Amino acid sequence: MRFTSRSALLALVCGMSSVAHAAAFSNGSFESFNATGANVYCPGGIDFCGQYNAGNSGITGWTVGGHSADIVGVVGWKAADGDWSVDLSGAGAGSLSQTFDTVAGTTYRVSFEIGGNFYGSSSVKTGAASVGDTVLQLSFDNSGSSVANMGWQSRSFDFTAAGPSSTLLFVSGMNSANGLALDNVRVTAVPEPQTMALWLAGLAALSLRRRR
Repeated sequence: MRFTSRSALLALVCGMSSVAHAAAFSNGSFESFNATGANVYCPGGIDFCGQYNAGNSGITGWTVGGHSADIVGVVGWKAADGDWSVDLSGAGAGSLSQTFDTVAGTTYRVSFEIGGNFYGSSSVKTGAASVGDTVLQLSFDNSGSSVANMGWQSRSFDFTAAGPSSTLLFVSGMNSANGLALDNVRVTAVPEPQTMALWLAGLAALSLRRRR
């Protein structure tokens, strides 16, 4: 392939870059929610946490299922990203799901941080993350966690979209008020090897032209 102009090269590089981003996934750090719409408030109010029961649409972009889930503020513990995170067990085992745009046959990577609510019994918190038939079992030992240092851990898994939309689901394995904590959820498309090679070649060619 012979590049005839810098603009053509830039178009190629930008085009390859756009492949690496999924569309329409939102509020992965749980910074957007209806603070007055919680079903129950923790002692200390919403700055500590607010409980959203199944069917409550107060957490922007997400659907609450199971029993309930909590939005937790910095008074409760320090989030992995931003000021807010989620306990997947509000007063019982809950779930969060979000449906977002995908391209059939494209592989996507789901990345996120997990921790554990350390205020109750059982130091090992469990749950699962899934899209369709792709399931990742989750476990976190919060015995060393504190308000200032949750000890967040990164997790990720890949899935191949079956259609124009996919649903990401997080489920608590703890039927209590102290469950698996979740934050900083991201979804990105994974470029095919040949696409990445072409993208890198474009970057190298652009760098060479700039040096001339």
